[in-house]
Amino acid sequence: MIKLTQFASGLALLCDLRECYASAHRTEISWIMLEQAAKATRDEELLDIANNGAAETEQTWKWLRTRVKDATPQALAAG
Repeated sequence: MIKLTQFASGLALLCDLRECYASAHRTEISWIMLEQAAKATRDEELLDIANNGAAETEQTWKWLRTRVKDATPQALAAG
């Protein structure tokens, strides 16, 4: 029973990480769109903000990808 609960918890973690990873990529696309709008309007302040947001979002999805790689073997081995 404990192994089944651990396995279910591991799968739930992986599902959550997958959702967060997808959300981070959706956010990155939004920053890219904002960057393009800033370029089109020659708004340097907005461009700086968008560049910083895109960089932070990239760090986030890279961190999430690492967490997925770390958590997957543990989650699947628990079963």
